[in-house]
Formats: sequence, C-alpha cells, structure tokens
Amino acid sequence: MNKVVSLKNVTKSFQNKKAINDVSFSIKKGEVVAILGPNGAGKTIIFSTHYLQEADDAAERILLFKDGVIVADGMPEQIKSRISKQSVSFKVDPEISLGNLYLHPEINDIFRKNDRVYIQTNNTEKVLELLFQEKIGAREIQIEGGKLEEAFKQLTSGHKEVI
Repeated sequence: MNKVVSLKNVTKSFQNKKAINDVSFSIKKGEVVAILGPNGAGKTIIFSTHYLQEADDAAERILLFKDGVIVADGMPEQIKSRISKQSVSFKVDPEISLGNLYLHPEINDIFRKNDRVYIQTNNTEKVLELLFQEKIGAREIQIEGGKLEEAFKQLTSGHKEVI
C-alpha cells in the first residue's frame, strides 16, 4: 500500500472542545476520498468537499465525521447501504386506488410526485411482490436503495449542512 496521507490517533481541541478525537486513517496514492460531516465535526482541520453529490460521484471512499470522530468509512455504496430507507417507484393510472397498499406493514410511506408513485420501505422485495398481488397495473418500476444524502442525514442525526 502506497500511503500519501496517514493520520494515527490525532486529537485537536479548540477552547476545551475536541474537534477531532483520536482519529486514525490513511489515504492511498491515487485514491479519491471525500470527508463529510455536519458543521463542527472536525472536517476542515483535514480537508473536505462541500457537496454530497460531488462526493457520491467522484469519491472512491468516504470518511464521515460526527462530533470529531469517524462514524463511517467506506465506498459510497457501502455507506448508502447502511441506511434503511429505500424506495420503489412506478407509474400507474391516476384513477387507480392505492388504498390497499397502506394496509401492509412493510410500507412506511406512499406519495405521488409528477406522474410517479413512490413507496418508502425497508423491504423492496416484499413491496414488489405486493404490487403484483394487488394487480394495480404498476409499470416502469424502479428501485432505489438509498442516496448518500439520506445516509448522511441518518448517520449524523439530521444535520444537513456539509463543509
């Protein structure tokens, strides 16, 4: 492994507040790493990106900070897979009732946006099964396993701003 950055047990405090608390990681030559976290998480002491989408598109690895410690370290897909919110979306004729879908415990939320119906769930496979069982005529079905923005929100307890 050809390391170009290596931090081991780094702690940095400002006015009795630990901005970085016993952080250790390394970055290999040529590796694109995004460092994310809410304001005050300790990112700017190292380096970071301002945009979640930029991190998702360009980074091979993400270090997500919260309260001065790394709460997630991995490829964007690994970070996103740690969240539970997934969705199934599809097109259906507007006059079709979706009422029966609300009766299933696997479905957390249902909403329409533009010409698509979105179902948030923890079990996309079960939702697909329900769509075919209910025979509502769903078409152009898409499954989304989560976005980096959602993982960021869940892993940092709702903080949205990234520096």
